[in-house]
Amino acid sequence: MTQADRDRLVTLKKAASGAIRQWEAAAELKVSERQMRRLLASCAGRRQGHLARLRGRRSNRKIDEERAQQEAILQQDVYRGFGPTLAGECLDKKHGIQVSKRDGSKNG
Repeated sequence: MTQADRDRLVTLKKAASGAIRQWEAAAELKVSERQMRRLLASCAGRRQGHLARLRGRRSNRKIDEERAQQEAILQQDVYRGFGPTLAGECLDKKHGIQVSKRDGSKNG
């Protein structure tokens, strides 16, 4: 949790306890009053309810190691400006990596 997140949590706690009004907390956090009500509702019963629920979790998107290797090779200055066909041919000739000309996936 960053310092900004901690400051935001303190403001939300003050608003939830009634120490400051919701509109004051909304102005402090630079959100609308309606968004402030949503934040307070999401905080009810959770310590970090104001944070995104998926923060810190791994993404479902996975980059294949071979594809990451291909992208790293093609980002070199030597391959700058190459089109997809020429890049595929160079990957095949120089690096022994075969890719489909149509969609970039491996030939099977």
